[in-house]
Amino acid sequence: MTSPTLEAFSHKKGAALTQLHNRNRASFRAQGFSATELIIVIAILAILAALVITAVSRTQKSANTIRIQSDLQAISSALEQYNSDFKIYPGTSSETIVGTRVVLAKALIGPGNKNDDGADGTGFAVVSGGKQWPPYLAPEKFKVANWGTAAAPEWMLFDHLGNVIEYFPQRRFYDPTVGPLVGNGGAPNNAGATIANANYDLRDCWHRRSPNGAFQYGGEAGVNTSPTMGWRNATDAQNSLKYMVGDNDINNKVDPAKNWKVLTKYILCSPGIDGKFFNVGQLSTTDDRQREYKKCDDVYNFERDHL
Repeated sequence: MTSPTLEAFSHKKGAALTQLHNRNRASFRAQGFSATELIIVIAILAILAALVITAVSRTQKSANTIRIQSDLQAISSALEQYNSDFKIYPGTSSETIVGTRVVLAKALIGPGNKNDDGADGTGFAVVSGGKQWPPYLAPEKFKVANWGTAAAPEWMLFDHLGNVIEYFPQRRFYDPTVGPLVGNGGAPNNAGATIANANYDLRDCWHRRSPNGAFQYGGEAGVNTSPTMGWRNATDAQNSLKYMVGDNDINNKVDPAKNWKVLTKYILCSPGIDGKFFNVGQLSTTDDRQREYKKCDDVYNFERDHL
């Protein structure tokens, strides 16, 4: 029997190596991704990322709304305690608007000095040298700021997002099914303006919108304009407030057939995360109002379920 030649051996070895190399290349291709597969994977990851971002955004929005609701609930409790002590709600003792617009911070925290609210530090005194009442709200939990001057302070109370908390005390009582529901008794800057003959007076939200800024219903673009608040003018503001408290037809009263729960001794509200109140001004139909109303994130001290 003859032995294989060196040439035959080398040929067989080369063939075996080539076969092994081809097998490895095929195995590598099987373990990798084609361009189409990579595109699909990337698309799936993008969709998942979008879903996660949306879920996180909704969670943050819900958490902020709940926090604002908690802020308003704490203020409501403080107002009730104030009423228990003084038998009146802040801002309802005067028949004129001036001096009663910006009262929440002063009545519930008393952040001014002795010349401002009768007591240095937090708290206040009704008469000079009289009893010093402690804060009704925990000062460390609410931000306040003086948007007036040192000589004439105007203390603002904010929610945790930095929005001014609006306060509308009920100044009169009228049957909400008869009205008037919301009034605007005259020029907001008229020192002698008498409060409106209505349950609530729009001018209670006529105040500075920035430190030392102009008195307006919102915004700083000009008198009676409210770009940052969502209102174009006083009519927008008044009609939007009417709608928020149950006047779906904007006729300054409530449909008697509605199960209306809104009439309260006071309205507390925040424009929410977007910093703008719902604006009914450019919405002419009931369907349009309902659709846009459900999108808004305004927070009130009552359930917005009257639609």
